[in-house]
Amino acid sequence: LGPTFETLTSDLFQFDAAIKTLLMYSLLQRNTVTKTVTIHRLVQVVLRGRQPEEIQRVWAERVIGTMAQIFPLEETQVDYCQICEQLLSHALTCITLGEQWGGNEASRINLMSNVATYLLYRIRYAEARALYTQALSIGEHYLGSDHPLMAKTLHGIATLYFKQGKYKEAEPLYT
Repeated sequence: LGPTFETLTSDLFQFDAAIKTLLMYSLLQRNTVTKTVTIHRLVQVVLRGRQPEEIQRVWAERVIGTMAQIFPLEETQVDYCQICEQLLSHALTCITLGEQWGGNEASRINLMSNVATYLLYRIRYAEARALYTQALSIGEHYLGSDHPLMAKTLHGIATLYFKQGKYKEAEPLYT
């Protein structure tokens, strides 16, 4: 997430000192149970408003890339539903940011597929299908139909069809 945050995250004492200062001024809230930090909405607005567009684009790419890495991949992961539900609104915001700013399309497609897989797992078929379809469209345009992420996305759509009992639609996608 850039040199400043890399330094902070590599030294836990520095990180805790920075967080403690921000907490003291009520600019952040820390939840030790969920291990999350929440930035006050006004702070978010001010930070965004003071950044030039190019810096906003860089941060959007960083956040999308990070979310793509931390959003769980498979239902077999411990606490899958809890982690996904906690990250879902943030992931959807990142997907919207990607639409606004563009950037690393592979990260955005990967995130979209992971979120769609979670929605499929939660039997939210319409939302899952919309994300898979969007990921497929973006991927074909930017990455080409032979990219490995396209196989992941097609597999997700096939699984969606299979779970809905649409076996004839699922078969060619699995093939």
